[in-house]
Amino acid sequence: MITKITILFLSLGFLFHCQKESFPTRLKVKGSETMHHMLDFLAKSYNKKQEKFLIEIEGGGSNSGIKALKEGKISIAAISRELSDKDLPELEKGGEIEKILIAYDGAAIVVHPENKLKQIFLDQVHNIFTGKVKNWKEIGGGDLKIIPVIRNDNSGTAHFFREHVLHKKDLGAEEYKKNINTIFVDSAKIVKDNTEMAAFIYQNPGAVGFMGMGSLMENSSKIKGLAYAKQEKDDYVLPTPKNVFDRKYKLSRGLYFLYHKTNEFKVSDFTSYILSEEGQKKVLESGYLRSTLPEVEVKAKP
Repeated sequence: MITKITILFLSLGFLFHCQKESFPTRLKVKGSETMHHMLDFLAKSYNKKQEKFLIEIEGGGSNSGIKALKEGKISIAAISRELSDKDLPELEKGGEIEKILIAYDGAAIVVHPENKLKQIFLDQVHNIFTGKVKNWKEIGGGDLKIIPVIRNDNSGTAHFFREHVLHKKDLGAEEYKKNINTIFVDSAKIVKDNTEMAAFIYQNPGAVGFMGMGSLMENSSKIKGLAYAKQEKDDYVLPTPKNVFDRKYKLSRGLYFLYHKTNEFKVSDFTSYILSEEGQKKVLESGYLRSTLPEVEVKAKP
């Protein structure tokens, strides 16, 4: 005989089951601080679109993401560097690894459209932002005081720029070690975002800054990007999407997701969103460069 108590317990069990099923699956992404702002932006957009998964973003650096993935504590590691020979064997102890390029991080050197200078190399940029070069005529430009403009400390592009230009990481370990404590010149103008930077440069012909190439494209009516080379003798390359895709523009790098293939059924929806046209537009909005070419609508001739 089914008693009222039995029916009550069955009803409560069914209700609990339904509530449990309705809860979203939490997926944690951890790693690169450079990618943190972009991933926060993408996760918020994705979380609003659906209720099945809840994406949680945590920074700490690429190494911390790799370590957490090795230990099975997260679903996805976000990394802004290549895997070392030691990383992959350790990661694959937990199963086969999938690595997906989701965006590029590039830093374009940007100036006023009427600035006479067309190209610049790493040492010149370094000297400008550390205060050693104070007038454009010192490096082939017009007789105009230089006003360096930088992003605040929350910027992933600022972190990348500091590492690769101020610390000269791209010139080798010896140069990097010598410049590891180099900081921006005290007189640099600090802005909160790329929109403010573009507006300031447009109003101050002597100003110079840096920003992600996506933001350069959005503000191309107010600023221009300089062709860039690591060394004076190298080819100077404009900061364009094609030159980044072709790996010709040297002040750029890929940003990646790592996950175990056994988790692919859980993470594929979020990664697919990031690689979709909508997701890649969000990548651009956050100041980074998309990893896929934009979709082009081809209209039939009438």
